[in-house]
Formats: sequence, C-alpha cells, structure tokens
Amino acid sequence: MDYPTVYEALARRQQRILWTGLALVGIGILALIFPIATTWITQIYMGIVLVLTGAVSFYISRSLNEELSVFGAKLWSLMNVLAGGFLIFNHGVGAIIVTALVAISFALQGIYEILLAAALRKRAIWIWLLASGLISIALAIFIASGLPESSNVVLGILVGVNFVSSGVALLFLKRHLSRRLSA
Repeated sequence: MDYPTVYEALARRQQRILWTGLALVGIGILALIFPIATTWITQIYMGIVLVLTGAVSFYISRSLNEELSVFGAKLWSLMNVLAGGFLIFNHGVGAIIVTALVAISFALQGIYEILLAAALRKRAIWIWLLASGLISIALAIFIASGLPESSNVVLGILVGVNFVSSGVALLFLKRHLSRRLSA
C-alpha cells in the first residue's frame, strides 16, 4: 500500500468516515442491548445472502455451454439456496454455523485493519486502527473457542463489541484527519 495515496483518499472521505463511525457505534450499542435479536438477525441475513447468491448463480449458469460447467454451477447454486434456507428456518443449528462464519469474518476484518494501521503507521491514528484490528481478531478467537454453547447470546454481544470498536476507530480517524488537514 502506498502510504500517501491511502492517507489522501481517506482525507477526501472524512464525512463518510464520520457517518460510518457513528452508524457502527449506534448499531453496536443496539446489538449489545439486544444480543439474542442480533444473533437471530445475523443468521437471517446470512441465510438471505446465500439464497440470493444461489438464485443469481443459477440464473447465470443457464448461459454456460459446457455440460460439466452447467452441472457444477447449478449444483453450487442449489447448495447455496439450501444452505440459506437452512439458516433462515433452523435457528438453533443455524446460530452455530453463523457464529463460526462471524468468527471468520471478524478475523479477516482484523487482518484488514491491522494492514491499514501498518499503512498509516507514520500517523498518530495508526494505534487506534491496530487496536480495533487486534480486538476483532481476539473476538474471532473467543467466538470460535466457545462454540456451540455460546452461539445464541455471545454472538450478538460480540457483534455489538466489534461494531462499537470499529466505529470508535473510524471516529478517531476522522478526528485525526480533521486536525491534520486544518493545521
């Protein structure tokens, strides 16, 4: 990553950073207040994404010419639709699956935030991004280590913590950008 380019791109998007940070903090607080509902919403959302992905993939597979490609694409599409439907209609087991997927997502988000912190390490804000990335990775490990017992409540709480920490990091980034550019 080219440091000046990343910093300049972020500086041009201060308002987006501010509103995204505020939204993440607000959603995170709601998730902490209603952890079981957050788990359920996360599971339903993942199910809908899988069903839609499967439906679109099936539609696209109709244009493939090779028999093996058509069969593989349609099989993959069907598996996505079935997996999505399973998540939508099987809340207990679905919560365990979604909890594992969220752990993976948090780990990837943490890696991204740590890489962004490394790209901005010459600026004071880098430490907040690093902290948020480390929190995301720690949450991923915590989620994965508590499966399956923790899936109904802990997932909602950890989603809330993750959203709040990411939102706070963005708000500090916005504050840093405003101070540096006005100086």
